[in-house]
Amino acid sequence: MDSMLEKFDRLMGTFEARTSQISQKLHDPAIDALQNELSRMQDLQSQHRTHEEEPESDAEDVESLPDRRDEPAGHLVADAQGKLRYVGGTTNLILIEAVQSLGDQQQTSPLFATPGLSDSRRGTSTSIIGLPFFSGGSSTSLRLPCAVSPEQISFPPQYISDLLVNLYFDHFHYTFPILFKPYFMRQYAKQLACSPGDGPDPGFPCVFFAVCACASALLPRSSGMPGGERPGQEFYEKAWLLYYGAAGQGTIEQVQCLALLSVCSAGWNTLTQAWKFAGQAVRSAQDLGLHTGLRRPAQDAPNELLLEQVGRRVWWSVYGLDRLLSMCLGRPMAADDDDCDCELPLDMTDEHLEIYCRDPAGERSTSSALAGFLAFSELCKIASKIVKSTRRLQRSQPSRIQKELQSQTEALNSQLQQWLQNLPDVVKFSANRSDEDGRLHLTMCIITFILHAASIINLQRPRTADKHGLTEPPKAARNHDADGMSSAEQCIQAARSCIHTAELILFRVPPSHYLAFSIHELAVAGVLLLRTSPTIPPPVSVQEDVQRCIRHLGDLQRVWAGAERSKAILQDLLQRATEAAESSFELFGGAAEQREILDPDFFVNFEAVHSLQL
Repeated sequence: MDSMLEKFDRLMGTFEARTSQISQKLHDPAIDALQNELSRMQDLQSQHRTHEEEPESDAEDVESLPDRRDEPAGHLVADAQGKLRYVGGTTNLILIEAVQSLGDQQQTSPLFATPGLSDSRRGTSTSIIGLPFFSGGSSTSLRLPCAVSPEQISFPPQYISDLLVNLYFDHFHYTFPILFKPYFMRQYAKQLACSPGDGPDPGFPCVFFAVCACASALLPRSSGMPGGERPGQEFYEKAWLLYYGAAGQGTIEQVQCLALLSVCSAGWNTLTQAWKFAGQAVRSAQDLGLHTGLRRPAQDAPNELLLEQVGRRVWWSVYGLDRLLSMCLGRPMAADDDDCDCELPLDMTDEHLEIYCRDPAGERSTSSALAGFLAFSELCKIASKIVKSTRRLQRSQPSRIQKELQSQTEALNSQLQQWLQNLPDVVKFSANRSDEDGRLHLTMCIITFILHAASIINLQRPRTADKHGLTEPPKAARNHDADGMSSAEQCIQAARSCIHTAELILFRVPPSHYLAFSIHELAVAGVLLLRTSPTIPPPVSVQEDVQRCIRHLGDLQRVWAGAERSKAILQDLLQRATEAAESSFELFGGAAEQREILDPDFFVNFEAVHSLQL
């Protein structure tokens, strides 16, 4: 623009000189050309000044663009069998719009045709126009020749299956609401009736056996029975075989089966297999679009609303499952939070939810059956952000680490505090209640409390600077948070609170991913206390807490084999800490000159901050 203005000034000088010389002469065509050029330059200059004086005109230009924020991030499209699968991305949107343009605009789009509807309900169209990768003969219709069918599988006697089903819904259901009990029980009744032509849905048997596998871990065990056994393994194998018999299909029963197999594997301390199953469950849920806010069409509005709520429960169940197992193993998580926009489900019992979906305008239930699970899901989102931020900082340049670490820690710590403030009283004070609601919420209260402590440790640990990662240098130790505690002190407080809660784990947390995570964090808490000890031998209060931790792990090894090894590690560390010479302090968190960094009185005067009112 500056060069244009300079050109304009030169043209003005030339113009004035020419006009003064030929003002009395005949009309010259060159003057017309010069005047036209001058007018054009004046217009450009005027436009430039207008833009400088009115910068909001850029915003007006942006507002004039089409607003696509309300457009869906993806679509549910029908596969070759009429099942709806999720497809997203700009390139696929082009294909979808093209296919939609081929259909009759007066009829229901074949892409969104509801499975099970008659041709008369769909319109006059009798064919489904699908995308290329969902056409006939693709993997959606794959049938493995050696796969077993439900008819080839033997079912347990009814008295056994009744016991296992009731155990599952009494102890697992509202802590892991991946099933909708009324639907499951209706299908279970059909399975027992064995009426020709009125059997359960094809996907039900694999879910049934997965439920039996999980519930088998709740059966009483003899005192001499090893903790490394695998109760329910026969049911587990049958569920797995039936799942692979339906390879290539996309059903919500497959998501449920994979998730329950993951829960069962975690209860056996086969965490690697559990993590793999959890990842498959997340992928299967994404295949159905459960991670989005897209509604699945149904034959009537109540069923559509119910499908939406059940889908939300399924998604947040597999989300939390994947988060806990990934945190246990320090492995990548299967779902990125940026890709998920699924809302949390309504806080209702299954029975009340069914009534609500039939009449949303009716009176709402005051039940809070899912309060603990919803609080846990919210905390899982914060915990995954903490893990993600830590990994990002590990890959950052050293010059940027401290500044980013400080700002991110403050932001995430604020989210943890806000979560704790918003924790419903029915969950927070469940230990004080002896009624059914108290029992219902106490399990999730324990789990969320331990996850909260683990999140504090994961968040504050990177702020410590020595080679062991737990003892702070003097400068960092003086950087206290709003509560007056340094990062190391916050880690210690979280660890000791976790140990003080552990006595409830054995009786309230069923063998599952919840139990695996709780025992893992309990062992970490004991190790952390020893490695941050300000003296050798450790203070009496520290030794007492570690001994308590060892005792709890000894009790838990009867139901989860990994606790035995964790107990052995802690016993060896405690023995070495109490017998170590002065020069051996480095084994437990830092050099000898750093002993006074953490005030010994902090350990002696520690009072656990319990959100559980024990």
